[in-house]
Amino acid sequence: MFELIKESVDIVRHVEKYTQLKQHGRYYQGLCPLHDDRTSPSFTVYPSDNSFYCFGCHKGGDVVDFEAERQQLSMGDAAKQLCEEYNLKPNYVQSAKYAQGIALKKKKADILDATVESLKGRQDIYEYIKKRGLTDETINEFSLGTGDKSNIVVIPIKDKFGKVVAFARRDLDPNAHAKYVNDSADLIFNKREILYGYDKAKYHIREVNSIILNEGYFDVMSLWESGIKSGVAFCSSRITREQVVLLQDLVDANHIIYFVPTNDTTAQNEFEKNITQVRAGFPKNHMRALIIPDDCKDLNDVLMIHGKEKITEIYQSSVPVELYLAKRIIKTEPIVEMQYTKIRNLCSSIDNALIMEDICNWLVDIWKKPASLIKSYIVNKNSQDEIVDTSKFKNMDMLMRDYELYIESLESNRLKFGWAKTDATTRGMRMGDVIQMIASTGVGKTMWAQNLMVNLVNQYPTLPIMFYSLEQTGVMAFERFAMMEGSLESKQVEGWYKNADKKIQEKLVETMRSFSKNYKNFVVVDESGIDMKKLEQYTLQAGMLTFGAPVKVVVIDYLGYLQGEGGDMYHKVSVISKQLKELAKKLNCIVISLHQVSKIGKTGGDPIEGYMARDSGVVQESADIMISAWRPELKEDLSDEEKKDLEGVYMTKIVKNRYGEVGRKIEFFFQKRYLKLLEKRDEPVMADEHGKIVAPPPPPPKNARINKYGG
Repeated sequence: MFELIKESVDIVRHVEKYTQLKQHGRYYQGLCPLHDDRTSPSFTVYPSDNSFYCFGCHKGGDVVDFEAERQQLSMGDAAKQLCEEYNLKPNYVQSAKYAQGIALKKKKADILDATVESLKGRQDIYEYIKKRGLTDETINEFSLGTGDKSNIVVIPIKDKFGKVVAFARRDLDPNAHAKYVNDSADLIFNKREILYGYDKAKYHIREVNSIILNEGYFDVMSLWESGIKSGVAFCSSRITREQVVLLQDLVDANHIIYFVPTNDTTAQNEFEKNITQVRAGFPKNHMRALIIPDDCKDLNDVLMIHGKEKITEIYQSSVPVELYLAKRIIKTEPIVEMQYTKIRNLCSSIDNALIMEDICNWLVDIWKKPASLIKSYIVNKNSQDEIVDTSKFKNMDMLMRDYELYIESLESNRLKFGWAKTDATTRGMRMGDVIQMIASTGVGKTMWAQNLMVNLVNQYPTLPIMFYSLEQTGVMAFERFAMMEGSLESKQVEGWYKNADKKIQEKLVETMRSFSKNYKNFVVVDESGIDMKKLEQYTLQAGMLTFGAPVKVVVIDYLGYLQGEGGDMYHKVSVISKQLKELAKKLNCIVISLHQVSKIGKTGGDPIEGYMARDSGVVQESADIMISAWRPELKEDLSDEEKKDLEGVYMTKIVKNRYGEVGRKIEFFFQKRYLKLLEKRDEPVMADEHGKIVAPPPPPPKNARINKYGG
């Protein structure tokens, strides 16, 4: 698909849609459409290889890279968008379903044109929209329209590419059964997977490092009318899991997430559930709420009654969602004693001490009680608490000394995964850490762990490693390690004991030499029925009797095969997860554990979040680093051609990380022949005929033009 686009789309003609280019010999230059480039033409297009590079923002690549950056899309989504725009048909889309989808989009685009045109002849509908506070500019921006004869406002719903996929109709008849009627789900529209306004907001969300989650269409338009363009709507009282997943393409841990709960009972009752749903996808983000005045139901009412300046004021005076919930308790609960209990229950889950302080200070005027008493009550303390040892209180000088010692010992207590982007994101693994890898059956958790162990062995040949292969026999584990270490196929490894050809024999001999040299401190245990007590015992014995030094890495494949205490699986997995953390601290080692995901409708081809770990949330809670994995080619309902196009793509996501960024997706290339995982680099990963990675080409000479692929 990518080669087809590069061969078919003239990058000069495409870029000229978004900026004016001027030819200078063999290349073209203009103002960069990817950043605020107002004076100097820093953007250069090279027709010879269909590439571009900006010397201002340092973005570069081919036409797919350009479109991905311009529209804030993934490479795959950008490629699909270009295929639709230029009517290109890669092999994998030669299906009836694809053709039907294209036809549906064309049909709905024609309907859009007709509804927009119809508005010109319906002064009554036009005046209704104007009364809702919208100017002609906003009406045109959101392509509002109407039917020829019907008494409705037609609101187009667009996908993240800006293509119309459905319509919402606002009935102006006061006796109508329903105010809003949406199109039914079809091949290109599923309301659960769409965020209204996403196609416009994506250009602004990263600029302002925030996103505003609304309930309705006119709320988004009201924000836009007020100059606030980072709003989207989930168009219901409840946000869906699919919509939260969609947000993850745009929102990272540094973004503030704003909620706009409307002043109706349903919305207020669902607000806390919405926070919980979004928090599951964005556990580290600050979340705030806009407070709608009592005389308004929603933001559109605010616009109509008070004007756009009031919307800006509400936005700027937002409060933490916890304080909003506390205010709601006071407002809706008339019995003071019940307020006490509900507020304390709310505050029990608040980790931020400053937010807790804000709530306590606010409650002083509400409850007419001293701040110290309120704080003591909320944190369940009283004056009879025992006096603690003050040596536990460390000032900044003491912490500075502790940190200096920590840094000095860090390198000797930290190991690298051996994958550059993974290491850059997690900052490596530290002694005492628990690393959890979760994925669906068939994705390749064991293969990931075995590749990791190969990386560790080759980086740290004297590092004592124990691999508890509880799912796979030691014999089969050996074959897999030989494949990865020697870039051999399974049938070639079998050739060690058969009459293999000379070339294969040479590779086998080299692999066995590597095993003898680098794997001296590597032990596999494939005994079934092991519990945590025996695992700890074996690990200590191996350190004393086999390695002559403590084991530093314990790999468990997988957690579900460990024997645990009685009770149900939730209890068993919860206890074992806590014991893994205790083991890592007690033995001062790194514990790497593999675990399944719950049966929640996910396939091995769908992205996985930390909360999806099977049987117990303690799996995620006890992990210092949690990594999820999926293979897009395993997604359901893909055609054979689509599967072929996605073959070899192996995705991981850092879903928990005590030491750095959370939420980063990292793409690997899975060499099935050798069961190897190669982390995708910014430049192409090059390998020789045996699958060994070779060095990238030298950097270009000074002042030479470059693109992201080194070309």
